[in-house]
Amino acid sequence: MTSAVDLWTEASAPPYDCLSPKRIRPALRNRHPGVIDDPTPTDPEGSMTGSPTAGSATKRPNRLRRTAVAAVAACGAGLSMVAAAPAPQAAATTTVYVWATGVNMRACPSFECAPYSGIKVSRMNVTAYCQNTGDTVRDGQYVNNYWVQVDAGGPRGWISAVYVSGGDNWSPIPGVSQNFDDCF
Repeated sequence: MTSAVDLWTEASAPPYDCLSPKRIRPALRNRHPGVIDDPTPTDPEGSMTGSPTAGSATKRPNRLRRTAVAAVAACGAGLSMVAAAPAPQAAATTTVYVWATGVNMRACPSFECAPYSGIKVSRMNVTAYCQNTGDTVRDGQYVNNYWVQVDAGGPRGWISAVYVSGGDNWSPIPGVSQNFDDCF
C-alpha cells in the first residue's frame, strides 16, 4: 500500500492540489502493475462493451480510495504544518485603575508632548501596555517620574504613574511591563 509519505517523496509536489479536487498527476499513474487506470470503454447508453480483466473492477476503486486517503493525509499534514507556525504574541497588558479625575493623556511620557485635545481619563479602569521614565510629576503628596502607556477606549497615550493606583512614590506600577518594546 502506498502511503502519503511515499507519494510525497516520489514527486516534487503533492499528488493532489490541497485546495482543489484535481486528479493525481499523470507522472504518478500506472505505478502499480495489474491495475487498470482508464475505465473500460462504454457504449453511448452507458452499458459495458468490453469485459474487464479479472479483479480489475475491484482494484480500481480500492486504488483510488487509497490514493485519495493518501492525498488527504498529505494535504492535511501540509496544512497542519502551516497552521502550526506560532503566531506573534501580543504584548502583555494589565488593567490598572486611574484614581484621579481629568488626567491628561499625551503622545509621549513628557510635558514636551501636548495633551490630547478633548481626551481626559477619570476614575476608571484602563488597559496598561508598558511604563517608562519621563518627566517628574508632583500632585500633593504624590511624586513619580514613571509614565504608563494606556488605552482608555480611544487612542493610546501616556499618563503619569502618579494617577494610577497601586504604586509608590518614585516607583514603577507593579504588574505593568517595563519593557519599552511592549509599548508598540
